[in-house]
Amino acid sequence: MSIEYLNQAIKLQGLTPSKKLILVILANYADERGSCYPSYQHIGQLAGIKDVKHIRNIIKEFESLGYLKIQARYKEDGGNTSNRYHLTLPIGVQTPDPLGVETPTPHVSTPPNTKEDTKEDTKELFEEFWKYYPRKTNKYAASQKYKVSLKDLSHENLVEKCKAYGQFVKNEKMDTQFVPHCTTWLNQKRYLDETVTEPKMKNSLNNLAG
Repeated sequence: MSIEYLNQAIKLQGLTPSKKLILVILANYADERGSCYPSYQHIGQLAGIKDVKHIRNIIKEFESLGYLKIQARYKEDGGNTSNRYHLTLPIGVQTPDPLGVETPTPHVSTPPNTKEDTKEDTKELFEEFWKYYPRKTNKYAASQKYKVSLKDLSHENLVEKCKAYGQFVKNEKMDTQFVPHCTTWLNQKRYLDETVTEPKMKNSLNNLAG
């Protein structure tokens, strides 16, 4: 735990109680360099928030405000693990004024969303999308098409559409060879189609009866 980062998080003004609590939790786990990696689920348990997506959005907001930077982490098998967060809250001793009055160190926010940060964020979002697509072929090409598709739909909407299509494939018991490559699905904007996710109703005497 870094007392300096924890103190800065506690003193920070202008946040809602839930956002303030999440920032304090991150600061509490931060080392002397401001680095920590608690999972969304663990943060949610400590903050009493069940909606993991809400926690993720709050942390993304912290990044846009310059409070932290997000670094995606992956397991050896390529799967996702918890992000590493680098807090960028102002840390440092106060500089004595020549007249004997201590002057607080000014708050200088780190410019958010550099090219490298954006690249890492997009990679993390694509990994979430990719795990739901029912045919894992040509991942790199799919990632490029995914970036283009973000111009039509938000990440959250694309994930929901992908989940719905995956469920449709499962319900229909489609052979993998009949499932289009993800690049095709994205390129043809099939995510804009309505997808029926419920299993087909079988015509039977019972169905006809009622």
